[in-house]
Amino acid sequence: MKKGPFFVTRVFMLGLIMGLSLTGQIAKGNYVLGEPALFGPPVNRATNEVGACLSANGLELYFDVQTYGWSDIYVATRVSTEDEWGKAVALGSAVNGPAHDWTPRISADGLELYYASSRIGNMWSGFQIYVARRQQVGDPWQQAENLGAMINSASTQTMGSLSVDGLELYYSTGSKMRVAMRATKDSDWTETKDLAPAIHGGYPAISPGGLHLIFCTDALPGGIGGWDLWMMTRATTHDDWGNPVNLGAPINSLEGEGDCWFLYDGSAILFSRGHVGSVWQIPVHLVLDLDGDGIVDTADMHIIVDHWGRNTTLCDIAPAPFGDGIVDIQDMALLAEHMEPIDTRLVMHLKLDETSCDIANDTAINTDGILKGNPIWLPDDGIMGGALQFDGVDDYIEGPFVLDPKEGPFTLCAWIKTSEYNQVIVSQGGSFLDWLSIDASGKLATGLSYPLPMPLLTSNAVIADDLWHHIGLTTNGTSKCLYIDGVEAARDSIPIFMSSDEGLNIGTGQGLDPDSFFTGLIDDVRIYNQILEPDEIAELAL
Repeated sequence: MKKGPFFVTRVFMLGLIMGLSLTGQIAKGNYVLGEPALFGPPVNRATNEVGACLSANGLELYFDVQTYGWSDIYVATRVSTEDEWGKAVALGSAVNGPAHDWTPRISADGLELYYASSRIGNMWSGFQIYVARRQQVGDPWQQAENLGAMINSASTQTMGSLSVDGLELYYSTGSKMRVAMRATKDSDWTETKDLAPAIHGGYPAISPGGLHLIFCTDALPGGIGGWDLWMMTRATTHDDWGNPVNLGAPINSLEGEGDCWFLYDGSAILFSRGHVGSVWQIPVHLVLDLDGDGIVDTADMHIIVDHWGRNTTLCDIAPAPFGDGIVDIQDMALLAEHMEPIDTRLVMHLKLDETSCDIANDTAINTDGILKGNPIWLPDDGIMGGALQFDGVDDYIEGPFVLDPKEGPFTLCAWIKTSEYNQVIVSQGGSFLDWLSIDASGKLATGLSYPLPMPLLTSNAVIADDLWHHIGLTTNGTSKCLYIDGVEAARDSIPIFMSSDEGLNIGTGQGLDPDSFFTGLIDDVRIYNQILEPDEIAELAL
């Protein structure tokens, strides 16, 4: 790894820091950092190879190869991101000079290559920032140009990174980190300013969204290996940077770390480690399951909508995964790309994973339920995330009309936990019949038959035992089947004659009879407009 005045480890600056774990994975809001691992071929051979960066299309890997007498910039290419890397080759004399050229940083459009160079051959001083350009991706690089006095000075300059829009250049001069600005990509650099005047560091790397900065230094207390990667964050691109935080183990080690680079797609961070330098990568896992229920779906989309236009770390996922300080259409589009396929057979799906509100969100077709009485949200006590607790007095969910049980097949499933007998789980107004209930002996029953007094279809198993049970009902209008924990529990061939176009009640009978209110927990209520196969119901009960 580089040493001396020009070497300051470049650290990945992660977003608004939600937490830092020194063992295992590091969780930071809407992403998780995996364990560092060596980057495979074409780097990490016998020579000292560091300072790697990857083009936005993922097809060009630039890095520098160092010896005691010189260093040159190399590039390896591949046809597609699914192919193996070809053999790395040194860039020509338009980029590499007679002495030391290193820390290449390619722009997001692939048309500019910035790096530090000591054209006079002095190993420890005289480095300035150069840029090589090309007309289009795939063309050879044109003769590199010195960026001039606006950026370069008599001090040693080291390259850091370029913003995604190409309008900000992050670098260091001496031990001071700076950023240069320009109006357009075709303009000259016209202004520079200090990033954090009180902090001595180098090789500043900016995240794709501009809210996270990684740099390296051995001048801050609390380091692990001397040259460590540190990070700073800011709420928006107009705010000042916050206090630096050491990235800790396992990213930092006694060997020393630096040369950090954010991949443009946010999938990983590259950095260098060790005195005999090697390129490492940190996988970045995007967390899109915003409500923590194990699936990316419309419930997560609702969370983004609820925080629209705000600076909320949980929902600010784009540019992935570090965000840009506002929840907007970019975050919505990224979430949509990763959403689980929607089961179009669902006409209602109440996950009941909310933490505090008067609405039970429907993730199927947005037919939300309204909480009546005062049922209690238990976000950590459900079988699939959270659950809703009913008191047996006046608690229930008033749901919309979703289907007429007489008109066609459907399936109803839910998780329940109760120790009480004689209570209703789901009913429909105007039908005079309860879809699912628990009878006087604690068994699962359905009253979907007519005329009265028709005996209820009742299971043989008791479910009022204060344990979680998955219950289900399927009917095609002429026959019915009850399921308990994924297994058929009762069946009959009595048709459904009663029709209704009214809404559902979850947790009480259709007439709100005081003796029908449910006592216990309900979780994950699903209604399908088709009969699920037995294996599908069994899978839901797992």
